[in-house]
Formats: sequence, C-alpha cells, structure tokens
Amino acid sequence: MSLLRTVLSAVVVLIFSGLAQANSYNSTALVLALDDATIVEATYLLEGYGIPWDGIEFTQTGQNLPMLEASDVGSYGLFIIVAQLYSNGASLLTDDRWQELYDYQIKYGVRMVHLNVAPSADFGVKAIGSCCSDGAEQNLTLVDGIAAKQFPTAGLKIADMSTLQLFHFPAAILDANTSTTTAIAEFQPNSHYSEASVAAVVNKIDTGREQMAFFLGVGNWSTTSTYLGHAWIHWGYRGTYPGYRRINLQTQVDDLFLDTIVYNSSESFRLRAEDLEQTIEWLVDINHRLPTGSSYFPEFGFNANGNLIYTYTAGENLTQYTCDKPVFTTWEEATPLEYIKPLGDGHDLWSSSQTFDFTGQCLFLDPLTQFFSNVTNRDSLGLVSHTFTHLGLNNATYNDALVEISFNLAYAEFMNFTNAAKFSGSGLIPPAITGLHNGDVIRAWSDNGLWNAIGDNTRPILRNPDNFHWPLITNIAQNGYDGFQITPRFATRMYFNCDQIASDVAQWIATGGGTENSTIYDLLEYERTTVGNQLLSLYHDPYMFHQPNIRSWDVEEVMIAGRMQKLSLLEMWVETVTAEMARLTTWPIITLKHDHIATAFNRRMLVDACKPIVQYSTSNGAINGFTVSCDNDSVCDVPIPVTVGQKLADARGFPTEQVGSDPMTVWVKLDGEPISFAFA
Repeated sequence: MSLLRTVLSAVVVLIFSGLAQANSYNSTALVLALDDATIVEATYLLEGYGIPWDGIEFTQTGQNLPMLEASDVGSYGLFIIVAQLYSNGASLLTDDRWQELYDYQIKYGVRMVHLNVAPSADFGVKAIGSCCSDGAEQNLTLVDGIAAKQFPTAGLKIADMSTLQLFHFPAAILDANTSTTTAIAEFQPNSHYSEASVAAVVNKIDTGREQMAFFLGVGNWSTTSTYLGHAWIHWGYRGTYPGYRRINLQTQVDDLFLDTIVYNSSESFRLRAEDLEQTIEWLVDINHRLPTGSSYFPEFGFNANGNLIYTYTAGENLTQYTCDKPVFTTWEEATPLEYIKPLGDGHDLWSSSQTFDFTGQCLFLDPLTQFFSNVTNRDSLGLVSHTFTHLGLNNATYNDALVEISFNLAYAEFMNFTNAAKFSGSGLIPPAITGLHNGDVIRAWSDNGLWNAIGDNTRPILRNPDNFHWPLITNIAQNGYDGFQITPRFATRMYFNCDQIASDVAQWIATGGGTENSTIYDLLEYERTTVGNQLLSLYHDPYMFHQPNIRSWDVEEVMIAGRMQKLSLLEMWVETVTAEMARLTTWPIITLKHDHIATAFNRRMLVDACKPIVQYSTSNGAINGFTVSCDNDSVCDVPIPVTVGQKLADARGFPTEQVGSDPMTVWVKLDGEPISFAFA
C-alpha cells in the first residue's frame, strides 16, 4: 500500500498547445522513493519555495502509482524519482508503471528528475567508476554556459561544490547519445581521476520526453545537494512556479544596554558607542559589496534598565544630578526549561509602587543613548523590545510581565525609538526566550498590543512540527494562551557571553565543537557550511547574537574578506555567510525587521491555508498568461505569491516585486473572483 503524503494543496495548472492536443495539468510534484526519510530529503527545498508535492513510499514490486490524470487533466507537474526505486538489485517500479510515467510526460510535456542514480544507458551515459572514500574530495561544478541556458532563472554561479560524504559515480556520455544528452554538471579531477567527468545530465529524448539525472547522493544536510536542488526545480518548472524565492538574513542582538560576564573570566563587557560607530561604518561598506538589491542591517533587542544601571553609577560622580536608581527585583525562581506555569500562580517580584518616572538628563549620560539620539545612527539599526530588566518569565506573574513590557515600551517612546525607521513595536525577544509556556505572561504581552515573540530552534517544542516555514501558534495546553505567534530563530556559535575571538573559540572547544588546536577560521568555516545551507534552503529564521558579540574597535585583527581588519564576532560571521551566498548565487540578501519577518512567516502559513490555484494558459507551445484562484470561492485574506519568468503585460494594480537578479513575483489578493494575467 502506498503512502501518499499531500504536503501542500496549492495547485498550478499549466496548459500547453503545440502538443498533439491542448492539455492541462497541476503543478504538484510527485516524489517516488523507498522510504519516508528519503522523501523528506527530496522535498525540503520544494517546501522552502512553497511548491506543492505528493510523496509515495514504495515498499514492494508492482505497487501502483497514484491516479495521474482525471478527465484529461494531469495531476502532476514534475516527477522526482530517487534512486530509480532500486531495491535488492531491481526497481520496485515495473516496466508498465515506468511506461505510464513516460506516456504522461509525452502527453503533458511534464519533466522528470532522477536523484541519486547510477550512470547507465537509460541516461545516455556510462559509469567510469565510483567515488570516494571518507575524506577524499572531488569537487563538482555546473557546466558554464549550459547551466545558464537550461535553468536561467535559478541564479546560480559556477562554483566548486564539495562532494564529501556524498557517494557519487563519475560518468561519460556515450558516443551514440551526444545529440540527446547534455552534461550540466561535472566532477573535477582529483587523486582518483585525472580528468573531469559527468556528474549530471539532461536528456531530450526523440519522443519529446525530457529528464534530468544526478549521479550523486541527496541530503538536506548538504549544501551541494541544496545548491543543485535550485537547478532541478527551476529546470523542472521552466522558471514559473507557485511561491517565491528570497534570502532573508536577520541578525538579532539581544541585551542592548546590559553588561555581560565574559566567558571564562571575572570581567564584564558592555557595548560602547565606539563599537556601534564602527558597526555603522562597516554596514555602509558591506552593503556596497553585497549583490545588487541587497539591504542588510543588524537588529538590537534593548533592556532599558541597563541604561539606568549605567547612569546611576555615572550620576554618583556628578553633583549636579540625582539620578534614578535602577530596578532590581528579587532573583526569579529557577524552573525547568519547558516549565508550564499554572495560570494565576506565582508571586509578584516588582514593587507595586514602582512607576515609570525617570530623569531624562540622567538617561543621556550614557554614551549609548547619546549614540541613538543621532537619528542617522538610530535609523541604521533595527530596534525591538527585550523587556525592561531581563527578568526570567517562566514563573512570572501577569503583573510582573505587564510592567516588564510596558516600561520598556514606555522607554522606547521616551527615547524616540518608536519613530525609528526600523523599530518593531508589535513583537519582542523574550529574555532568555522564557515565558513562552506562561499564559499569564503571554496575556500581558497581548494586552500591550504585541502579537508575536521570537523563539529558539534548539528547543523543538517552539517550532511548528507541521512545517518549519510556518510560525508556531500558541495554545492553552502547551503555552497557557491561544493564538500568539512564536517566530523561529536559529542559534549561532557566537556565544552570548563572548566579546572576542579568544573567548568564543575557547567556549566552542569546551562545548565539543572544536578541537584543541581550533581557530576562529575553523569556527567560521563551520558556520559557513551550516548557515549557508540554511539560507540556500530558504529558511527565513533570524539568527541569535548578544551585545558582547558587537565589540569591535579595540579587538585583534583578523583576515576576513581578503584583508586584515578589526571586526566584531557578528561582523566576522556576516562577512563569512554573505560571502558564501555571493559565491554560490546572484541573489540579493535582504533584512526584514522583527515585525516584518513575523508577518512574512504568518502570511506564508495563511497562503498555504488558502490552497491557491494558478492556471497557466499557452499559445504555440509558450505560456502566455495565468489565472489565480483559491478555495473558499477565491477569497484569501493575504496576497498569494506567484513567481513568473516573463514580464507581465499588465499587473492589474497588484504589487510586483523583482529585486536585483531575482525572478519577478506578483502578489495577488483575491476577494471573491479569479484574477487573470497576460505576459507581455
């Protein structure tokens, strides 16, 4: 019995003329594999785009395919077959079932992608060996010129890609198949092979059937696999697909205004205005170097009590000021990480007499507030609340949570942060990501106008288990409150209590990430591969940093971007991961502020729930337009993205987006009627 998994119900219908007859078919990809884990590895990038797919786990010979068509309408717009369904030396797909797929391809013009296959005459090639033993590298590259012709909208650069841990089969095109078989990727020479060999091909068979085949393994852990996934998706869908592609790079810096005890030290560090001034200079420089259309900035989560702590100490030395004391509550009770607090439980730690009434002259004794009083400085960076004192909220009362958020937002208004270009006032970064199982706390946030908070991807319970590209929406059972959004966030190896290279590398080694002789370059290489794959996989989750990671003006120099320079840990990290993306793609790199990335996650989930349908029309074998509709009588509360590979004749008043070299996306709002578009 087949396991049919319909992950997304969105449908794109493509109509082709120029075949024997006009036919229409859905865009849903059909994925055939031997097990569920392999289906996941073959579809994770489809999820990133928002492209619908069905997966069938084949467990026995003779197993039937799903219904491929009904009433002369094809059910699928792309076939993805992993390892030819080989088990015990033979394919579980019988000759009759293979022929069904081939006949469907010929009838509808649908393309087929083979992943992790051995070279054979089926693909117009022969094997010339296999590779490689553990630790033996054989780089892969796309074939220059051919790649741009076969999948121009993919935006991939020609780059050396590692095949470590990807077993692969170097191949050569058979002499008899040179007219029907085109190499699109090659394995480079190494100690085992003196010449380049074929890694992937496109076959254009005499019947008109087209297929692409890759002679190496596939896995969602592999940057190479993800990189090649963009090639076969854009080739398979001819550059036109539901959903959209974007690199969103968010770096959130927690604990602005507080100080932090440095790792393996008795000393503390507090961010200085000089560090932020250097950050602004660096931002101008890196944005000039990023791909066309890019716009990057870091975002700071602020704790206003840190301003009071600094200025109270400073004011003690100035006779003309009597500065307000900072707020120190009783230390919060320790709880298990995922503690679910009974509603109404706990006792208040804040004094009931405390009011927000602080001396403005004193607040501006702090060089950091002086820095942010400059509008240009303020508007260059993102700002979002991290609560007033950083009180842990797992066991907090409603009253304490209410004061923590309301005082911090009042401070933001007092300091004119709320007028900043990149201020986010509808969400927060919870202190130490606490309080997300405390309904009293979430209610206090909601009562202050907030609807979203950032989470922590190292804690699986804070991610949406149904789709990692959706936010988690709280519920009474797990969170004590219904309907509040938790946006996912990745951790990095720039640790919260590290201000310089030495402390960060030492902690990386101590926690088992590095070895005794590891350097900052080893750590950055780890981040390059990990984060590079996450960004290529189209995850939009922000990344976590902390205020010590911004120390820059008095640190040792490091070789980054081809020159020795003084950089903060965050800057080293950003330089490394953006250089990797620029090495692999032409795509712009864009930062969204906290509230906007939360909205983007929310809209992705709502779009999927609308089950949009996009129907393409063609003339003389070319798509000349499309019609967008959806379930619920074509009513959807959020715009539906459709990526198009051609210029629209008329956008009909709907917003279109084409940033840098990215394909154009039209965002279609449906209010009860299907909407049709024509290409120019």
